[in-house]
Amino acid sequence: MLKKFQIEWNGQPEEIEYEDDIPFGEVEKILKSCVQANVDEQFNPQIDVPSYRIQIVASALRKAPFAIKSVAALEAVPHKLGRKIIGEIIKDYPLVSFLKEWMETVLGQNLMQSQQPLPNTPT
Repeated sequence: MLKKFQIEWNGQPEEIEYEDDIPFGEVEKILKSCVQANVDEQFNPQIDVPSYRIQIVASALRKAPFAIKSVAALEAVPHKLGRKIIGEIIKDYPLVSFLKEWMETVLGQNLMQSQQPLPNTPT
């Protein structure tokens, strides 16, 4: 579903439009590039959070007063405005939910529900 919100761009009101459910494969590719996880007795992922955030937002944007689908264009947006845009869009793509799905894949959903959370495991 497309969602919209307003920003100020060069002193003028502009609309940002984004997809709140990008394709599964796109999300998986982004996760693969941003999360390194060895699954052993402890789940201790190494996460590149800035890269995750900007790649998700670049993938989700559908309308903006700057080039969409471009990490470089998003990186060039003024900091305060970039924080606002990322903050609004990333609400629909919480990283913890994807990490939990990965753990359920590895451990099984029943095991995840029946045991205490493992150290460093998102709940």
